[in-house]
Amino acid sequence: MIPKRGIFIGGMHRSGTSFLAKCFSVCGADLGRRCLGEVESSLGGYLEEIRKDAFNVRPLSEDPVFSLYNTFLLDENGGSWDKIPDSITWSNIKFKLPLLFGDKMEPFVVKDPRFSVLFHLYRPFFLNSPFIISVRSPMPTAISLSRRAETEGPRLDVHKALQLWQVYYSNLILYNNHYHFNMKFVHYPSMRGLKEAIEYCGLKFSQENIDEIFDPSLIHNDVDEVPKFYEYTYQQLLQLVEETQNGCRTDCGRISP
Repeated sequence: MIPKRGIFIGGMHRSGTSFLAKCFSVCGADLGRRCLGEVESSLGGYLEEIRKDAFNVRPLSEDPVFSLYNTFLLDENGGSWDKIPDSITWSNIKFKLPLLFGDKMEPFVVKDPRFSVLFHLYRPFFLNSPFIISVRSPMPTAISLSRRAETEGPRLDVHKALQLWQVYYSNLILYNNHYHFNMKFVHYPSMRGLKEAIEYCGLKFSQENIDEIFDPSLIHNDVDEVPKFYEYTYQQLLQLVEETQNGCRTDCGRISP
């Protein structure tokens, strides 16, 4: 079965991936029937394709959603979203491709920050699907992540959150070196590169529609300070955002409307 035309949103947790997915949605991409939108526990809304009890559902084929696949992928490889294994393979998971996008119209959009470390597993099945990356500065991301962790689970200190920021984005930079023809980078919260990324995916950019869903109260902790250890990685990411804006890369994977 040929995969449907899709758009994958990645980045770091608390880096603006939910808002980025909403932007693509209001510009014409389909989130799919399974997507619940703003889940009660999300304090603003995650758009991973899950039910509230999705992580407790087994066998896997009973709840074929991207988020559940990603959870099991990391779990079966001895890791989790905050403990990324050195090597990640499909392991014993049966990949039921049609179930992943069966509820969606083309082009669909799905977001999960864990795509940042699982990109290599999905790419062979979605060769013509762009991967759009939300880029956010390390300190505001880490602060936001640590505060969310305090309210939703075990405490995650800022130092650990910064280390995770480095792991996720270093993976993305490495992926881009190999697969840059269909990776685009958007800066959050300035949204630099958003228009170019949306149009690259064959969608019609609508600032009016995006303004309607933009909530400035959700942007917080945006301090300018970048810890020295993370400066180089962040500068690389900003360069990739600039390349997205300027169309510097060869658009081999560009999607036609």
